[in-house]
Amino acid sequence: MEGGSNTGVLETSVAPGAREKRTVINGGGQDTVTVMIYMCGTDLESRSGMATSDLKEMAAATLSDRVNVLVYTGGCTGWKNQVVSSRVNQIYQVKGAAWCAWNRIWEMCP
Repeated sequence: MEGGSNTGVLETSVAPGAREKRTVINGGGQDTVTVMIYMCGTDLESRSGMATSDLKEMAAATLSDRVNVLVYTGGCTGWKNQVVSSRVNQIYQVKGAAWCAWNRIWEMCP
């Protein structure tokens, strides 16, 4: 759509020979979903701890057993908490309703 808006019709066809979809939506509150977040701290974290505030807010949220939240941290020279490293990228899983309930599940060297 050259120069126009993006309000066209969504193309939903699947190419011939494509594999079967792996996701089956059950509905009725029976599905489990995973939300993946890249938390790039940069200057907002180094200067004022805004990413740490966002992480604390996520940890304080009430989540269903059917919602998995994974946070990949990186991109910061100095985190304003005692958990997240500024030397390596890490992945945390949000569980429970407290900051201490974060579980580091993987580290990757820069």
